[in-house]
Amino acid sequence: MKVPHHPPHDWARFIRSIRHFFESRGFLEVSTPLLVPAGAFENAIDPLTVHSQAESAQLHTSPEMEMKVVMAEVKAPIFQICKCFRDDPDTEIHFKEFHMLEFYRPHCTYETTQKDVIELLLSVTQAPISTRRMSIDQLFREKVGIELEKAPTAEQLLKKALALGLDSLSSNNTWEDLFFRIMLDKIEPSLDPQVPTLVTDYPASVSTLAKPKDSFWGERFELFWKGMELCNGATELVSEKLLRSRYEFESRERQKVGKAPHPFPERLAAVMQKLPESSGVAVGLDRLFWAVRSQKTS
Repeated sequence: MKVPHHPPHDWARFIRSIRHFFESRGFLEVSTPLLVPAGAFENAIDPLTVHSQAESAQLHTSPEMEMKVVMAEVKAPIFQICKCFRDDPDTEIHFKEFHMLEFYRPHCTYETTQKDVIELLLSVTQAPISTRRMSIDQLFREKVGIELEKAPTAEQLLKKALALGLDSLSSNNTWEDLFFRIMLDKIEPSLDPQVPTLVTDYPASVSTLAKPKDSFWGERFELFWKGMELCNGATELVSEKLLRSRYEFESRERQKVGKAPHPFPERLAAVMQKLPESSGVAVGLDRLFWAVRSQKTS
C-alpha cells in the first residue's frame, strides 16, 4: 500500500502555515475519532474496516460527520488536520491513507467558504494568483454542449454521453455515473491546469450532504488546479428528514452494484436539529502541497 511522501521540512512548514491561517482567523482546532461506527456516507466511497477481538468499526473517509457533531455543540468556526482512509486503488494522486484538512463556519453559506478557500490558496502560495469561477451548468454547456436540466433521466444523459464518444457506458449506468464519467473524461481535462478554478452548483443528486439550491441543483463546489480536484465544499445539509432521504438513495445505489449499504450515521442524525446553518470544505492536503510546490518551482 502506497502512502504520500513529502520532504519533511517542507511539509512541516506547510502544515504550520495552514494552522496559522486558521488560528489567525479565530478558528478552533478540533480532533475527532478516526475509528467510527459509520466511516462514509456517499455510495461511491468505500471505508476500511478494522476488526478487534470484540467488535468491528470503520476508519473514517473524512472527519465530516464527527466534526458536525462538534459544530452542533460549539457553534463556532472549527478546523481539523487529520489522516483519512479510503479503500481505493492506489494511483499517482489517490492513496488509501492520506491527509485531509476540513473546516466549517456557522451562520454562513458556501459563498463565504469559497472566499476562505481562495484566501487559503493565496496564503500558502504567498503569491498573487488569478482564479476562475464557473458553474457546472456553464461548463457542461460550453465544453460538451449539454444542458443537464434538459437531460434529467439516465436514458437522456446516456444518449448525450454516447454522442461524446464515451462508448463504454450503457443503460446499466445511473444518471450519477454518467455525470461523473463526462466530468472526469471531458470536463476536468478541459480546465486550465495553471488557473485555480472554482466549479460551483453541482446537481443535487451528487451533492449528498449539501443544502439544495432548488429542485435540481445543490449548493456544492469544488476547486481544480494543476489537473487535480483539491477540495469539495458546500452549504451544509441541516435537515434530518433530508439526511434520511439521501441515506436511502445512497443505500439503493450501493445495492445496485452489489455492495452493502453504509451504516446509518446515528450520531450525526441525533444532532441535526442543533446544527446551525453552516458551510464547510474538505481539502486534500497532499494534493494542495504538490500543487503549491509545483507553482513555486514553475
